[in-house]
Amino acid sequence: MSGIPSHLILDPLAPIPPSLGKKARMRLSELREAYQASMSERFQGMNLGSPEEVAILVAPIIAPLRVESLIVISMNSRNRPLGPPTIVSRGDTDGTDVPIRAVLRTVLVMEGMQFIIAHNHPTGDPSSSPADRAVTTRLAEAGKAIDCPLRDHIIIGSNGRFVSLRRDNPELWR
Repeated sequence: MSGIPSHLILDPLAPIPPSLGKKARMRLSELREAYQASMSERFQGMNLGSPEEVAILVAPIIAPLRVESLIVISMNSRNRPLGPPTIVSRGDTDGTDVPIRAVLRTVLVMEGMQFIIAHNHPTGDPSSSPADRAVTTRLAEAGKAIDCPLRDHIIIGSNGRFVSLRRDNPELWR
């Protein structure tokens, strides 16, 4: 891929290394744009009614990233995405801060009626942590408060493994 590491293409927020020459920077910009366009097409008309459907769609986007990244999928009332997922937070290999306001702002700007969040675990193990469960509870409460519910929190691991916190920890939504 033109000597450009794939993680730089897949993560539009990844900093561009200063060692990339002008031609490579331009190529990276083109590849990022093409990738984002393909993601928009991929999500058009999809119905995200199950955790499996969400995981299949988001795993190629965030599983290969080297740092933990959280995405938001804004949806209409029929579980259809209003566009491709939006990365709202990037962290390091073992965590990321989740800005509650940024998540909700992303959903509301896209005129979402509900939303799903997903993030990767670069270690490959999709097991939820106490921090994952705490942010899920905070987002579920915040979504209820503005009548824009959080439908699920999907954690993507490696080799197709994922966790749905809605399915595994329904008490987080009470």
